[in-house]
Amino acid sequence: MTVTESIASAPIIDAEETEFEKIQKEYYSVLKEWSEAKKEWETKMNEALLPIRTRLENLERKKVALGPKPDCFGTRTDLDLPGCELCIHGARCFRAMKAKGLI
Repeated sequence: MTVTESIASAPIIDAEETEFEKIQKEYYSVLKEWSEAKKEWETKMNEALLPIRTRLENLERKKVALGPKPDCFGTRTDLDLPGCELCIHGARCFRAMKAKGLI
């Protein structure tokens, strides 16, 4: 019998089994603690970033509103100006946005 076979066939002593269970319980306890700390950290991070994210979105809207805008994009294929009824941009067009008073 080789050493590996003798180790594999050796009976598990109760002391080792209880030690294993103790370590396993501690492992899951620490894992749960880590998970709770991670959730708390993510919540605090999102709360801290919310005003910054809102401010960035507002600045982006202002930047788009004040930036240069073409009156009409045309189509992507040959850049002709087909008229609004054939336009592929629809409500995203600056001409349509101006007509609705959004810009």
